Amino acid sequence: MKNQPNELSKLIQDEIIKATGLPPNKFTHSLFWPFLHKLTDHLADLLDHFDYLVGDKGLPKASQWLYMNFCNPARAFGNENIPKEGPLLVVTNHPGAYDALVVFSELNRQDIKWISNDIPAFHLCKNVQQHILYSSNTHPEGRFLVLRNAIQHLQSGGALVYIASGGRDPDPAVYSGADLAIDHWLDTFDTFNKYVHGLRILPTMVSHIISPKWVNHPVSWLRRDERWKQILSEFSQVLYQLSHPGRLMINPAISFGESISEAEIRNQTGDGNLRAAVIDREQVLLKEHLARFNGSLSD
Repeated sequence: MKNQPNELSKLIQDEIIKATGLPPNKFTHSLFWPFLHKLTDHLADLLDHFDYLVGDKGLPKASQWLYMNFCNPARAFGNENIPKEGPLLVVTNHPGAYDALVVFSELNRQDIKWISNDIPAFHLCKNVQQHILYSSNTHPEGRFLVLRNAIQHLQSGGALVYIASGGRDPDPAVYSGADLAIDHWLDTFDTFNKYVHGLRILPTMVSHIISPKWVNHPVSWLRRDERWKQILSEFSQVLYQLSHPGRLMINPAISFGESISEAEIRNQTGDGNLRAAVIDREQVLLKEHLARFNGSLSD
């Protein structure tokens, strides 16, 4: 049964309105509706078909179909490092927009789940829902529950895509500070490793998601916080692409480092500091990734 695109469109509008710093209510909906409804209706139709494809073809193929409405095929390196089975923690940055779709597509595993904030629009996508573990920024019990569910998924041999910052990261191809952001990633690696026998950790880096023309677009001036500025640039880019199909096609890039286990880390570092080892590998991967794909790493 198809979802309800009209309701999905309204929920997408809510996310856009919240990004501007305004509350989603009747007044703001009436204010934004003339400008947004055709675009969010289009995006709702895409998401509805994406949800159908997730059920019919699986998450990787569905993800590739969806992101290629906005992007050229991803430039990928290190796919041979991806374990095809067994518990896998995919530790990645999160520049936004379609980056997760690129990760899911390139992993090419049917047992992928990821941790997400509770985004109401996802609740209308019944097949996509099967791959999401919802987190909470306000309730400690919610964070504990999602961690427990994530561990259980890994214990069953599944793959978990883990956004280690817990939020947005600067797209390293167009923003400065990506290396500094990695240094502040959340420290939950030891918890996963403690409870999941045979866990492998896969360092992952994504870039070239945000077009340079949208980085400093005037719409970003609506917010002072750099994270929200980036989100506004991201949303505006996607809305432009929806209004001008095919005119701006993004060229995403993704790199996978070698997967590692706790035993390998202990042999290599001696102290078994898992977080430090993962961070070090991500920093090296970031530099190699940008050199490979003609990015830039500003100080």
